[in-house]
Amino acid sequence: MCGLVKCIGVLCAVSLVLLFMGAVWVYRGGGRFEAVAPARLMAGEGPSLSAGQRLKVMSWNVQYFAGKNYVFYYDLPGYSGPDTRPSPRDIEATLAEAARVVDDEAPDILLLQEVDDGAARTDGEDQAERLESLLKTRYPFKAEAFYWKARYVPHPKIMGAVGMKLVIFSRYRITASTRIALPRAGGNFFTERLNLQRCLLTAELPVAGGGRLALINLHLEAFPVTPDLLARQLGAVDQAMRVFERQGAPVIAGGDFNLLPPGQYDTLAEDQRTLFNPAGEMTPLFARYTVIPGPSDTDPGGPAPHYTHFPNDPGIQGPDRTLDYLVCSRQFVMESTGVRSRDTLHISDHLPVVATLTVPEL
Repeated sequence: MCGLVKCIGVLCAVSLVLLFMGAVWVYRGGGRFEAVAPARLMAGEGPSLSAGQRLKVMSWNVQYFAGKNYVFYYDLPGYSGPDTRPSPRDIEATLAEAARVVDDEAPDILLLQEVDDGAARTDGEDQAERLESLLKTRYPFKAEAFYWKARYVPHPKIMGAVGMKLVIFSRYRITASTRIALPRAGGNFFTERLNLQRCLLTAELPVAGGGRLALINLHLEAFPVTPDLLARQLGAVDQAMRVFERQGAPVIAGGDFNLLPPGQYDTLAEDQRTLFNPAGEMTPLFARYTVIPGPSDTDPGGPAPHYTHFPNDPGIQGPDRTLDYLVCSRQFVMESTGVRSRDTLHISDHLPVVATLTVPEL
């Protein structure tokens, strides 16, 4: 009997040691990011911008090129969606379709959100490199920053590696790029390493004759667990824009803000309003900057005049809200703006926002 008790004790001790070692391994594999740090920048040969030239900018949350054939676990309340990953065939088809749209628009600057790299759900592929290989449009400059990275997340819907980043492609020279951490909701020391660590990705483009233009790529919190989190993150975006402007650099901030424009809250179905503030946190940005899309931004032949989000919720049959924007310093003169919806509804749960503008004299 004593031998049995001793054996059980040894097994329990070994199990506890293995459990502890596994927890340490998971924790040490979580993302570790500085508050402000240089971002990864790949620079080739290309021209500088010139004052007075046209510049076409496109921002798109590509939803890790999953397509629209899924209702992911996070798409429904209580993480009750049935799907955990897209099929390799759907990823391949969606990458090809996204490349088609990018080549057709041929933007000078391309801001992408939700690009996977090293994630189990997309078979570890660097999706930025994969997309680049499919494009006919050449982008000699690329900046990127991870905002979710861990070698193993022990969540029942994940159970594997995660890796997701912001990416900026540019035809024009980028001389500096920075990752700036955004405010977080907090949590225990363990989960903070494994959860998303949202950030701003900035890039600085020199203008011939002196001066520079600044870009900010972003993806703000989708599921805020504290009521002021999105307001704090949006404040960080505004602060970063003001810093660049004080330094004489006009700014274009683009991405998935996960916030409604003024006046849109009441147009949503009641069961879709829970994540949003009726007052609308975007109002100060609309007052200070030029924000695209606005109510007049349409896509001829497209079903969604200025909506940018088509939820994967099976109860929603089309785009029903605006969450994605290009927020620009007032110095820019807008030539054309809009949301491309006519042939993109099957590619992602977000639609591309596009603007052609004039680089100001600096």
